[in-house]
Amino acid sequence: MKDEDLILVSKQGMMIRFTTSDIAPIGRVTTGVKGIRLNEGDEILTGVMLKGGTHLVLINKSGTGKKCLLTEFTPQGRGGKGVKGCGEELAGAALVNNEDSLLLIGKPNSICIDASELPEQGRTTIGVKIAKNEIKNVVKL
Repeated sequence: MKDEDLILVSKQGMMIRFTTSDIAPIGRVTTGVKGIRLNEGDEILTGVMLKGGTHLVLINKSGTGKKCLLTEFTPQGRGGKGVKGCGEELAGAALVNNEDSLLLIGKPNSICIDASELPEQGRTTIGVKIAKNEIKNVVKL
């Protein structure tokens, strides 16, 4: 495994960025290593390899979202608490360039948007309303 950066994203909006070289190779019968220390009731939503993208898109279940520069997420040591990237429960996150498109899978409707249409905002901002309905998942096209 090459030394690449990875961001783990939790459903409650916590994120941690670390290098894959921090993950030691282990056997198949071991339990693994801790990537992020989660709050009670939280779980990992996705892991994003930071190769080939410039921004991280965060979409909440309520239909709000934003596009953040990767520099907003400074590298930390594996197993830490991470940083808050979102204030609401997340539906999905994706690494994008402005040329990419995203499919927001909603209930009852889904929409497709260009990443260039999302506003670039800081990690601590709320974001803007993108969809009127509840979002279940986000897929990069």
